[in-house]
Amino acid sequence: MDHSSVCLCNIIQREPLEGNAFLGKKNTILLHCRFYYVEKSQKGCYFIARRIVVEIQQQKDVYELAGSLKLKYSHFVRGSYVYQSMKWSNYNVNRLMFVLENPDEANYIRDGHNHFILKPGWCYLVPAFHPALYTLNENLKFISIHFRLEYFSGNDIVSVIKRNIAMEVPGETAMLDRYFGSGSKLYQAILLDRIVYQVIERCLAEEIGTLDALESKFAPWREVIEYINLHCTAATGVEELAAVAEMSRGAFTRKFSQGIGIPPKKFFNRHLAQRAAELLQQPHLTIREIAQMLKFSSEYAFSRFFKSQLGTAPQFYRNQKKF
Repeated sequence: MDHSSVCLCNIIQREPLEGNAFLGKKNTILLHCRFYYVEKSQKGCYFIARRIVVEIQQQKDVYELAGSLKLKYSHFVRGSYVYQSMKWSNYNVNRLMFVLENPDEANYIRDGHNHFILKPGWCYLVPAFHPALYTLNENLKFISIHFRLEYFSGNDIVSVIKRNIAMEVPGETAMLDRYFGSGSKLYQAILLDRIVYQVIERCLAEEIGTLDALESKFAPWREVIEYINLHCTAATGVEELAAVAEMSRGAFTRKFSQGIGIPPKKFFNRHLAQRAAELLQQPHLTIREIAQMLKFSSEYAFSRFFKSQLGTAPQFYRNQKKF
């Protein structure tokens, strides 16, 4: 008998479900559904052939967050680089170094917490705006990745880490080396994203404990951070941010520092330095024009601010080679 068949769905119950969503639990929904498969007989009569009851868990905020996360790369190289820092240096981006070869122990990265001899099959994270010292010679072979993982409004969540982190990742290092510059560009891009996300998750878990704890740091200050992203110039002060939060300057500074882990002025300056660094990547803009765009009183004031944040003058930053 040749029957045509259709499926009808009836949602019979909709209720909140306690879950382990990354961004809160209020949008996690349990749908109880009945699916009716209705068939038409040769005589034109419809009848219910079978009924299936299913449960569907929906976490809307999770897939919305996944769509809003932005992993931005500014550097992806393989090779060697001779460099010895005579003073503490920091970058406006997070740096990952996957070590391929290091026949001696002369190559290292250190900060105020750790001194890491660079080992093959290991990767090393130096968070954005975190001061570090380096010694690299021609015998060291590595893959270097500069990136930012923006949570919302240009807010890089990896920079909350306050120390260098080392981890053994021989499989990931071998994969990056094997496919670097060969095969499908799309596959290389997907592989790069996958490995970087895996490393970030391990680093954040090691530093903060859980990703829920990370979300809880930023969620109360989302409106303020969005305001910073829209008004990121030297003309914006802490009093203005406190007004957005509807607090006094003292209360705002205290609560923001406790929640985010750094004072609001320092947090704002990092965003402003990041904006300046991005503008410096545009060769058609002069340093004077950038200073004016960011509402500094003078080119000198801009240069002094930039050097205080990144340890180098704007012109040197624009011209320097990166590893």
